[in-house]
Amino acid sequence: MASLETAAQTERTFSILLVDDSEMDAQAVIWRLEHSHYKFKIRYHVAAEHAADFIANEDEIIDVLLTDYDLLGMTGLELCHFVQEQRPEIANVLMTGYGNEYLAAQAIKSGVNEYVVKDSLGDYLDDLPEQLLAIWERHYTDILAAHAQREQEREIVNTINTLRSQNAELDSFAQTVAHDLKNPLSALSGLAELLGSSSDTISDADVATISQSIASCGQKAINIVDELLKLGRSGLNEIEVTPVNTGKLLVETLFRLTTLHDKINPIIHEPENWPQAIGYEPWIEEVWTNYVSNAMKYGGRPCEIWLGGEYQADGLTRFWVRDNGRGLTEAEKSHLFQPYTRLHFGSQDGNGLGLSIVRRIVERQGGSVGVCDAPGGGCEFWFTIPTGLREIDMLSEWETVAHSE
Repeated sequence: MASLETAAQTERTFSILLVDDSEMDAQAVIWRLEHSHYKFKIRYHVAAEHAADFIANEDEIIDVLLTDYDLLGMTGLELCHFVQEQRPEIANVLMTGYGNEYLAAQAIKSGVNEYVVKDSLGDYLDDLPEQLLAIWERHYTDILAAHAQREQEREIVNTINTLRSQNAELDSFAQTVAHDLKNPLSALSGLAELLGSSSDTISDADVATISQSIASCGQKAINIVDELLKLGRSGLNEIEVTPVNTGKLLVETLFRLTTLHDKINPIIHEPENWPQAIGYEPWIEEVWTNYVSNAMKYGGRPCEIWLGGEYQADGLTRFWVRDNGRGLTEAEKSHLFQPYTRLHFGSQDGNGLGLSIVRRIVERQGGSVGVCDAPGGGCEFWFTIPTGLREIDMLSEWETVAHSE
């Protein structure tokens, strides 16, 4: 009873929908509720059909339906069943002149929380206010528990689907890695065996060449493992989102690509200023590294690359990398960001993981990725991440930071 006293102390008004075709019985119920120390708001209907129309067409909060069993037209049980389907948050209480096991079974099937047996002396009215509040409280608790259970089940289903997706990616990754690791490791093993068996006859120049090849094969294997680690880290639940310093990230990106840059010697165009964005900088750097390295590998010869960014109307900032390569067919574009899809042109190798990882880590930050034809030919690889601005005025604050032609 402590919980009911708490409810009364808060002076909450409980809404009762009373349905009874006996006006005398209805007035007795109303008098008892109005003269209790609880607050009740009572809406009275003689016919169940009128009550059903009210429930179906009005948004008024109702805590308890208190209905007589024996009504003209729609019965009290039928009304309770209707309410259970239309407004399951309402507790259903059935009043009847008798009680038996059959009625109890029918009441349960119709969604009745409890039934009250009327007696000729009206003694049932004495505890009726407390009964109604107790019934409402149990029903409300059940509703909350059911809602919590549904939420928990939904979370479990989402978790299962996420795990299935991750497992599918990891299964595909395992197949790709098994193939890709086999090549550099086999080459590394063969070169090491050659170096060991021919150590007395091989020239210093050949030793240097073989050693360089061993290092290259080892680095390729390391790169494949690194991409696996990135893929795993992209499933973290917590990332630190901060304003992105794009200029700094590109300095880091080009430093990481020094060897490839020196080999390709591309011309890279950057804007003087970069648009604002927020994200997880280590992942954004990976995106730039992937896009820029692909532009170097698959761009034209001589290689020319344009970098840029712009604000969008949807609160996202769009960044891009454009190259002067041969471009991609529509079929190639449609498969690019799917897991473990490779680009098979030029002499460049790849394990097919990079763009899949790019898509995953950008989407984890609320953005998206894509590829389109660059102006004048070649490819434009782009990604979006949140701008971080609370408002973007489309008429006066729209700003585009274009690449330097």
